[in-house]
Amino acid sequence: MSDCPVCKRSMHFNPRYPRAVCLACGNMATDKNGRPVAFFNEGLSGGIFGRYKDDGASYESTTCFIHGLPCKASEAHMGGIVIELL
Repeated sequence: MSDCPVCKRSMHFNPRYPRAVCLACGNMATDKNGRPVAFFNEGLSGGIFGRYKDDGASYESTTCFIHGLPCKASEAHMGGIVIELL
């Protein structure tokens, strides 16, 4: 177990992603202007894409912010998305 680097909640520790944020914090990701974003896998063969939560428009970056802290979304090993504090 470890603590989320943003909110300090206890969470499962993965040595592959030592700066990963918890799911609750990941759900609060925004762009630099505070507009909520979400990240998804493109398909079974890999890839990542982002969308704005309010209208579904494409978000062209993997950089996001959680409580003003810079983070980066990436593909997790074996599928899924991981967001890590930069």
